Amino acid sequence: MSFFKRLVMFYKQGFNHLWRKWLSLPLVLLFPVILIGLFTFLGFSIFTPSKEAIIEVGLIDLDQSEETIMVIDMMEDASQLGDYIHMTALSEKEAKEGIRSNTLSAYVVFPDNFTESLYKGKSVALSIVGNPKQPIESMMINELVGSIARHIRTSQANILTIYDYATEMGISAERRHAMLFEQFTKFLMFTIGKDNVITEEKLINQASASPIHYYSVASLFIVITVWFFSIYSLLSRETPIQISRRMTLYGVTLTEQILARILTSLTVVGTLIILTLFLLIYGMKLELEIHNAIHVFFILLIFGAIFLFILAIINTLIHTSKFRILVQAAMMIGIILLSGAIIPTIYFPLSLQKYSSFLFSTEALQAIMDIIMNQGNQFDYNKLVITLIVSFFIFIAISIWKGRVFK
Repeated sequence: MSFFKRLVMFYKQGFNHLWRKWLSLPLVLLFPVILIGLFTFLGFSIFTPSKEAIIEVGLIDLDQSEETIMVIDMMEDASQLGDYIHMTALSEKEAKEGIRSNTLSAYVVFPDNFTESLYKGKSVALSIVGNPKQPIESMMINELVGSIARHIRTSQANILTIYDYATEMGISAERRHAMLFEQFTKFLMFTIGKDNVITEEKLINQASASPIHYYSVASLFIVITVWFFSIYSLLSRETPIQISRRMTLYGVTLTEQILARILTSLTVVGTLIILTLFLLIYGMKLELEIHNAIHVFFILLIFGAIFLFILAIINTLIHTSKFRILVQAAMMIGIILLSGAIIPTIYFPLSLQKYSSFLFSTEALQAIMDIIMNQGNQFDYNKLVITLIVSFFIFIAISIWKGRVFK
């Protein structure tokens, strides 16, 4: 029997196994929904801010370049939206004191060499530190500054193009810098002046609508992660040693069985994702276009595949069932926590924020948030797809190392 025939056989066998558990399966699927729904409702009830609250934001300039000084000045001027939001330039010490004394909702840090990195095409990022006592306000600032940062990153391509042409034409360094500064200023004016986020009406709408949307999307993400773990665990049955040896004689490997579990889990949870997205969109009356909903579906599916391959790697390395499930559960909790679904990444220490952004769960959740909450129309699948490919080959490599190879 060929590899693919055995894979299809185990794939069908997985569905038969789930069908035999039709009494307990609904409880397994509904339990995380009910539990997380209750926590979401309590969190939303407790932390929903007053619409009259003033949001104070600090701006820290560690670069001290002409460009960053101009950005901060313009952000200060643009933030004077009545009594609702206010941005002020502060020192790092003053900002930290403001968080401790609860007078600041968040502060934004422009790092060292921000301008130099921008002009040289290196990745530029604004660090945002939130106030744990003002979670909703901090998340709003994260969305606001995130929108500005996205425009700045978009402007990099144009700036670099001008720099390359200016270099080829032999224009002096001083003149090149002046041209880059002019281009940067144009994009900054566009960002501050035209972006829909920086308007009083939009900010008020975010204050009233964003919390429930954020927590709903985060809850959906957690529930789907738990579903992937639960379905995979239900399919992971212990095979007696005698049967395993007999299956090995027929050329059957554990790798084939695990791949079948992954495919079955993706099929079952993928169907549930379609249903939950439908309920989320129509239940909360989200204006989500069909192509964006498809983007969300594929992001969740790729995330689930990566997550399942990590479970499979643990499955391959650890033979003791109880210890294996414990490690897999701990890994799942860690992935959820670092993704920002429970505690937004804005509250992480700056060092942890820097590294958590490379995590596939953080990338997936942030992309889903951007699509659903900000109506983002584009998403770069490269990071997630590369992570998926790497996790797959690591799983195969470990299987070969452990002697579980394809026959």
